[in-house]
Amino acid sequence: MAARIDPASVLKGVIDNRIKGTTQVRLECPGGFVTEISLKGNTWRDVAGRVLTLHNPQSDSSLPRPTSLAANDHGIAGDITAARKVKVLRDPIEEALKPGHEGESPRHVWKNSLYLEWFTLNGGRIVLEATDFEMTVSEPEWIMTEQEEKETHQHAREALVNFMDQLVDLEASRQQIDTMTEGKEKLNEFEWEQLMKHSDKVTDRYMELLDKFGHDEETLDELMGWKNQGAGPEQVQPVEESWLEYPLSDEDTEEPPEHPLRTMASELLDQMKSRKHAQDSLESELWFAVANIGAKLSGALSGYRSDHTFDDNGFTIAHLKRVLALVNETTPMMQKINPGQLQKLMQIRQSIIDLQQQLRRAR
Repeated sequence: MAARIDPASVLKGVIDNRIKGTTQVRLECPGGFVTEISLKGNTWRDVAGRVLTLHNPQSDSSLPRPTSLAANDHGIAGDITAARKVKVLRDPIEEALKPGHEGESPRHVWKNSLYLEWFTLNGGRIVLEATDFEMTVSEPEWIMTEQEEKETHQHAREALVNFMDQLVDLEASRQQIDTMTEGKEKLNEFEWEQLMKHSDKVTDRYMELLDKFGHDEETLDELMGWKNQGAGPEQVQPVEESWLEYPLSDEDTEEPPEHPLRTMASELLDQMKSRKHAQDSLESELWFAVANIGAKLSGALSGYRSDHTFDDNGFTIAHLKRVLALVNETTPMMQKINPGQLQKLMQIRQSIIDLQQQLRRAR
């Protein structure tokens, strides 16, 4: 995902696009840190040819400097504008949560937002978005034409796509998965792992695009490569509804059994219930980590059947590996914050390992 700069960590700054094709950015942070970035490309039309000066009256001197920023850097300009319209809460969120306001929609107002996006080898995609900066803009040194405006938007879009393609070649990954699964009815654990990794790549790309374009489905489909896949509207066949003639059997409606591992995770979470809303943020973080383990276990064990077997051993093993990684990440936190429950977590860990071995022998 994009490295987002907390607006409160910026004291002031300058965006200078007086030289066509080049944008200079200078940001000052608490503690005296200054970053200067030279970017290839122009800003949007509202800033093009101008110097935009930024001042943040709500900066927080206690915040550390953003780790994604280097003292000197260079890269490619993304979308840069001081006139992006965004909807923000009119009142503090605490107001909406007060008794008597239940069911009321929070009030919003529209504001101009600074949107500063760029791409570098050091930081990847970096975004600063703020609605409360005081901004002044100089007279233009040059005027952006309509054609140059279109080219600027297109270059920013291409920069985003190129950045995502550098992270992962999604098309190559798709082809690899297609080749691996061709003609196979079942996959082994290693093939399932590859399929899950591909799914992670698709999800990461989608979330990056969602962060940038919101719920613009047409743009999301196009940049995910989904727009022209599959049959067109004229080729879509009507859905067969013959299944309606066959009611579900008792076996189909029977609630699936719960695997003992899932029960262990549920019991651990119940014993930690008081920590969900703990004032200590680390305790609350620990609760959510254990809840995540339970949720992932539910997915891994979803193929468990009443005869104590699984629908697909390879899928279950591959999924359990991911749960095991979560358990390993949570263990040091549990040992430090709630050592009394560490043994229970270790029992879950060992049970996952034992189940994986059992499923491997059963193949």
